[in-house]
Amino acid sequence: MDKFEGNVVLITGGADGIGKGCVMRFVELGATVIIGDIQEAKARALADEMGSSTHFIPLDVTDNKSWESAVARINEDFGGLHVLVNNAGISARQSVEDMDLSEWRTIHAVNLDAIYLGCHHVIPLMHASGGGSIVTISSALGLKPFSMYPAYCSTKAAARMLTKTLALYCAEKGYGIRCNTVFPGAIKTPLSEKIARDSGDYDAYVTYRANAHPIGFIGDPIDVANAVCFLASSEARYITGADLAVDGGASL
Repeated sequence: MDKFEGNVVLITGGADGIGKGCVMRFVELGATVIIGDIQEAKARALADEMGSSTHFIPLDVTDNKSWESAVARINEDFGGLHVLVNNAGISARQSVEDMDLSEWRTIHAVNLDAIYLGCHHVIPLMHASGGGSIVTISSALGLKPFSMYPAYCSTKAAARMLTKTLALYCAEKGYGIRCNTVFPGAIKTPLSEKIARDSGDYDAYVTYRANAHPIGFIGDPIDVANAVCFLASSEARYITGADLAVDGGASL
């Protein structure tokens, strides 16, 4: 199926986890995919594995000049951009009393500032390319708080509202760019594995997380990737500013 034939897709943090799942699914659907990541070895290995339709561009999502360089290269090498997936993210399990300001700011830089920077640089190119779609990966913890993740929860909630303002802005400007947010629940990724290890009792945490989802199990990256691809496709042409929870009912 070539649903995205002729479309250029940039996925931040695409080297592993949900991002990797999105890379693989977009390639299956015919897109030209660019992995924007700081994990060069992993990203290059994935690009090589996926074949000639997948490319790696170094991208530090927290750095303005890195975004400038990446978007300029995309324009030069591919002639435009049609889909941006804001996926890069980090987390830390620490209470508001224990977390220091530097870690708070680092998490906000990666999870929130990066969305602003990406859209700031990408929207003009996407508009010039004839429009497209921006999909932001938030989290179920952006809809439902968890006391030990104040920085993560706050960034993921803010990502939701930022994406809604972008949806309104692009619609008002007539850019033909739709902006939507996906809220994954517990997904089997390197990040979720780190969170489980940091909990102090890996098995108990995994069981707890699975039981916290009414559906009764933890999802896979493909579950999120399918939702992202739907929102990015023409099948969702009348959807913008929307929230799509892919969380097995965890946010209910």
